Amino acid sequence: MTSLISPSHNASCNTGSRGWRIVLMSVLSVVLATVLAGCGSIPTAGPVGTLEPSERSGGEQSYTFDVPGPSPGDSPETIVRGFLAAGVSSQDDWAVARSFLTAEKAPEWNPTHEVIVTDSTPEVKRSGEGASALEANPRVLRTIDAYGVKTDAENPKPRNLKFEVLKENGEWRISKVPDGVVVESQLFQRAYEPVELAFYNPQFTAVVPDVRWFARRQGMATAVVTALLHGPAPYLEGSVSSAFPRDAKLARQAVPVQDGMAQVDVPEGVVAGADDRQRSLMMRQLDLSLNELSSVNQVSMSVDQQELKVSADAERNPPVVEAEVSDKLVGLQNDLLVRVRDSNSTLIETDSTLGPGLSSPTMQPEDDTKYAVLAAQQTRLLAVDGEKRTYKELASGPVMTAPSMDSFGWVWTSDPEGVVAYDSSNGKTVRMKLDMKPNTSVTSVRVSPDGARLAFTLTDADGERLQVSGIQRTKTDRPVALASPLRLKTTVNPTRVQWIGAADLVVYKPDSTARVDVEQIGLNDETSMWRQPLLGLTHLTVGVGPEDVYAENADGLYQRTSNGWRQVRRDGSQLSYAG
Repeated sequence: MTSLISPSHNASCNTGSRGWRIVLMSVLSVVLATVLAGCGSIPTAGPVGTLEPSERSGGEQSYTFDVPGPSPGDSPETIVRGFLAAGVSSQDDWAVARSFLTAEKAPEWNPTHEVIVTDSTPEVKRSGEGASALEANPRVLRTIDAYGVKTDAENPKPRNLKFEVLKENGEWRISKVPDGVVVESQLFQRAYEPVELAFYNPQFTAVVPDVRWFARRQGMATAVVTALLHGPAPYLEGSVSSAFPRDAKLARQAVPVQDGMAQVDVPEGVVAGADDRQRSLMMRQLDLSLNELSSVNQVSMSVDQQELKVSADAERNPPVVEAEVSDKLVGLQNDLLVRVRDSNSTLIETDSTLGPGLSSPTMQPEDDTKYAVLAAQQTRLLAVDGEKRTYKELASGPVMTAPSMDSFGWVWTSDPEGVVAYDSSNGKTVRMKLDMKPNTSVTSVRVSPDGARLAFTLTDADGERLQVSGIQRTKTDRPVALASPLRLKTTVNPTRVQWIGAADLVVYKPDSTARVDVEQIGLNDETSMWRQPLLGLTHLTVGVGPEDVYAENADGLYQRTSNGWRQVRRDGSQLSYAG
């Protein structure tokens, strides 16, 4: 059969996923490479005064922004306004913000309890509950909890914050204050840093990133490790694993950094009963989770201050750090299912025809013989066994979205009732429960390369949006439910999604008549638009490298290049990478 494409695959290229920079551990050493970031603060009024990064003891950097403390004679309103403005300054454990509090309240106040991200400085006024009572009502765009978990508000609303003041040594100070800080959105990205915590898929074959946000400050390493030990974010609940027991604690409530060395000390109970393999996985989690910080050269792990060692065998065959999209291609040619290898297309033969109207082919990433495809204008879902030359009908009836096939042979799609998964080997069905508004439709689904997450796009009365949920499975890898979803902000109004790495996706909205923008979305909130939108884009598939991307419009099949798009065929083939 003639070739569908003339590929120029480059499997060694990366699509731009942020990912982890891997630092190899010595066979018998628990010293792991990491980095640690600095901290910042902000003024109450006027332009932000930024100083150059300064070195702290142990090599820790801090970015300092000029934030004034209270002045003699300040009114209660001025004191509360100053306190709110100083919340962005985490320097010296929020020392400036604490200076607005009474001597009794200052050490009790917990600034890391919650971050409220707002769009403007909230007004401070008397609350009417007494002469010493004040309030502010910041509009909540986003919150960050004590473990760095981000929640974006679907419909931003004001949050009422109540304060009480009293005079101490002749000056007004705050005696009652809610835990947490308020940070304006334009300052949030400078004051807080996204960090990818490392968890594993349930099979311990791949690392699954869990992006959190932490204040850039001294003690950031402690915050990272504490969050890792606490467990995964809600959207990954029940879908990822940790080598550490749930809610494990540090032996001492700090991860000190001295001369570039971060020292992680855990009590005996954390490692009790764990074999060398599990202990090695613990160390790798610490390594990867601290890896993106900027001022630590090494990490040591100890148990009650005794260095932890593991055998060489325990460190062999570690989980894949950056689970990549498969480089296997499948497509359609003359309404037939074909497998594309290098420059050749091979017919996937079956003893009986798959029927007319084939569309949206895919294949199992870990098996060259298992495929799925829609037929009869998207009203039949078929599982194809290329080795046995057979196929079975998994579903028929209403229109379904393009299927996605995971490494365990489950075929994912959506219909008017929501997301559903089918076992390609026996046709068993698992319908996922989603908390959706009335008249919501799921417009596309895609399983992540690690098999632990499902990305999907939704359309409802409020428009189109992108979400990611962890896939909860049994011990036999049968999916049973989706975790509470994480909503990701997009610039385009997406109806299609694909993974391009462990922590990055691309989204778009097909349009046969207009130029279609393709947006790359990172779990760390980084976004970018691809160059040269393609006119009339109706189908896109994304592989490992920057040129392992194929798109279709009415004129044929195109391959992405550094300058835009190159036409490789004059007819469509609905080319698709496995997964």
